[in-house]
Amino acid sequence: MKKFVELKALTTEQLVKRLKDVENELLFERSKKGSGGRAFNPGKIRNLKKIKARIKTILNEQK
Repeated sequence: MKKFVELKALTTEQLVKRLKDVENELLFERSKKGSGGRAFNPGKIRNLKKIKARIKTILNEQK
């Protein structure tokens, strides 16, 4: 999990790319949960949501 300070050091382009990656990974984890297939990790979903919120906060501060 990335710390706030580590994310803040990234450029805007890197943050946008990281945000897209996190959103895709979150979508994948949620689809695994919904399908009832193999066991999912609810802690991972929670961490991804937190990272997504951190990235969005940093992007809004940069505006």
